[in-house]
Amino acid sequence: MSDQDPLATATTTTTTIPITHLFPFTSSLEGPVNSKQYFQFARTTSLEHKHKSIDTYETNLMGRRMIGYSVELPKNVNGHIWQYVQTPNPDQLDDETEEPEPRLIKKSTEHISQFILWKKDKAPNDQDARIKAIEDWHNITDAVHEPIPL
Repeated sequence: MSDQDPLATATTTTTTIPITHLFPFTSSLEGPVNSKQYFQFARTTSLEHKHKSIDTYETNLMGRRMIGYSVELPKNVNGHIWQYVQTPNPDQLDDETEEPEPRLIKKSTEHISQFILWKKDKAPNDQDARIKAIEDWHNITDAVHEPIPL
């Protein structure tokens, strides 16, 4: 990988690098991180993982090699980032001893149209469970909103 800032090189090309990432793990950390300093990635030059028609990226994160593909959402899909927050909702609390449950709030008003799907040690494929879940959910929403012929 190059020591050069991948975001700086992205501005000189005709394509843009997605800034949203879907990792194959979770983290209990909620809040801002200095990703420009601590998370750097670049387009892969490895022929082993390079996809012929999809932008492919490579990085090392927490000592693990990660390969990622750029995923574009369908035009009629708006992606959003949500965050769990611990805020008491007085309408849902029965008594004072009940613990407030985490709630989801929309983290930003910007829509996500593409993201990088990461996988440990190898590139994601078309059958990745996370992509299939997005596709299946999209198919369900299309079916629910489709007019019923009478």
